[in-house]
Amino acid sequence: MSTYYVNEAAFGLPGGHLVDRTETRLSVASGDGGPITLTVHRQPLPPGESLSAVVAKGRQQAGRSLPSHVVLFQRDVEMASLPAIEIAAEWRDEGQPVYTRQAHVVLDGVWLIFAGNVPIAERPRCDALMMRLVSSFQRHG
Repeated sequence: MSTYYVNEAAFGLPGGHLVDRTETRLSVASGDGGPITLTVHRQPLPPGESLSAVVAKGRQQAGRSLPSHVVLFQRDVEMASLPAIEIAAEWRDEGQPVYTRQAHVVLDGVWLIFAGNVPIAERPRCDALMMRLVSSFQRHG
């Protein structure tokens, strides 16, 4: 039996090894306008893969699966002194333009993806939120 911990509790699960592939959605009030949905994905970094390789594969998949997907920029940054990658892209959802801003970082073998998706008109608010996230990111423990 393995014990799994969440913020509010812990519980037992059968089996000896758990793989955490948590996805958290936060509704963030940010400036004027409605809340921005921030999604936090976590999953193990595949063995033998680098952050840049998994991000490149994710870009390729988005290019195949999201209509009119265009990467606006990709840049190397640091989050808590760790190498990280930021990406901004546009695509269409049911014909409407969408803006995506992501930050990718690996912490103790876990690939963390922070993603904000907003209508294109909300791009400045999403950029401000993601810049704040990247600059304030801290390691715990």
